[in-house]
Parts: sequence; C-alpha cells; structure tokens
Amino acid sequence: MHTVSTETDVPFAIPTIVFPQRGPVEMDPRVPGKFYCRYGGAGIAGCTDECENLGDPQACSTLALTYRTGGPNSEVPVDLPRARALYVRACRAGEAVACTYLGRMLASGAGGPADPAFARALLDGVCAQAEKFKDGSQRHTVRRACDEMAEIDRMQPWTATVTSASGLPGVASGSRCTVSVTAKDGRCRAHVQCESHALYPGGNFPCTGAGASLSGGESMTTASDGDAAITIDTAARTLTLRDDERGGLGAFTIAATIDAPP
Repeated sequence: MHTVSTETDVPFAIPTIVFPQRGPVEMDPRVPGKFYCRYGGAGIAGCTDECENLGDPQACSTLALTYRTGGPNSEVPVDLPRARALYVRACRAGEAVACTYLGRMLASGAGGPADPAFARALLDGVCAQAEKFKDGSQRHTVRRACDEMAEIDRMQPWTATVTSASGLPGVASGSRCTVSVTAKDGRCRAHVQCESHALYPGGNFPCTGAGASLSGGESMTTASDGDAAITIDTAARTLTLRDDERGGLGAFTIAATIDAPP
C-alpha cells in the first residue's frame, strides 16, 4: 500500500493566506489568555489568531471547515480556495482530519485544480493511520478517508460552457465551469464551480444512471434546504443551477452546456 507523509509530501506550495480583519476576539474561559476558536462565524477571529500566529493545525482545520461549509447556519460566505489553502497548511502540519477533507477537495477540484490521482494517494495514507487514533470521533472521521477513495473511483468529471447567467459577477455566456458527480444508490454528490464561484459545493440530490446517461436534480434553493437548486442531464448535455438571496452567492441563475467528451 502506497502511503503519503502528510508532513513532507504534499507536492504543492502553501498559498499565502490573507486573513480577514479581526473583530472582537472571544476569550476561551477554560484557558486564561487564550482566544476562543470554534466552528462557525463566531469563532473566526480566535481560529484565525491561533492558526496565523500560533500555527495551530487544528485551528487551521476548524477555520477551513467554516469557509468550506459557511458555518452551521450559513453565516459565513463559502470560500473554497481559502478553505483548501487552510487544509493544506493543517495537513502539512500532520492534522489527519484536514488531510481527509483536503483529499476530497483535490479529487473534485473544489477550490483549485483537480488532482484525483494524488487525492487518492493522500487518502490512502490517511486511511492506513485510522486505527492509531484513540479519540473515537477522530478515528471515525479519518476512516472516512477509506470511503473517499471508493468515491473517487466512482467520480465522473466534466467541463461545461455557460450559455446564460445572471447574478454572478464575472460569469457570463462563454464562461467555463468544472463539474464532478459521484452517483451511488440513486443519489448524486456534486461539485460545480464556474470561474471563481462555487455554485454547488458538494451537495446531494436524487439521480438516475451514471456517466454519459446520468440525470437528476432537485428544485429547492438555500432558503428551503441549504444549497442551490440543480438539474443535470449528461445525455442532453444540459446543466442548470439557481439560488435565492439567502445563498452564499445571493440570487443567481445559470445555464450551461456540458462539453462533449474529448
């Protein structure tokens, strides 16, 4: 089994991370003099300080999770490039949970270029270490690396060209999108990114078929289920997404043509 040392073998430079301006920093009542770091918008200031100034990989990973998901109540704008850069920093410091999520982002192309081969190698190395974790919650999360490898094997990537769009700065007819979909048991997990915008960052929807005959979607927007509405039909080569004003990108609509396989 090929393994990857998360401390030395991540084969790309850590991007420079521009941290947000600090607001009021909440102190941790359990540790005098320490800022409070927690998942979600209220913890950003403390996690930023611990990650940036103290180099705490767990704080970097927690901050990455906030930017990857938008927080527990979607109170933070999703920023996948920032999340990916933070996961790189935490993974290279040996934070295995961060490596697990980084592997998923590398596989789908979330927040940057896709690299499924390296993602699988990284997850293979994390999976092999799962039983070393005494904490049950961490062990469970790291075991997901093993499941993610199977997901990568089922993942189908496409590119698409926008035919019409509104509400998304920098996205217009002719803009390019990357799409990755994993189908299993009548459900699809997808990631859609157009230019710098993550329109559908890892959500799930009902679907049928696979590959060149996959179709599915759901009509609920963020106000109803927490993510954008999506429809995809790879046989017809059509992709549409829309969201309401409560979404991280605000209200938008987009239609695109899935490119024919090379």
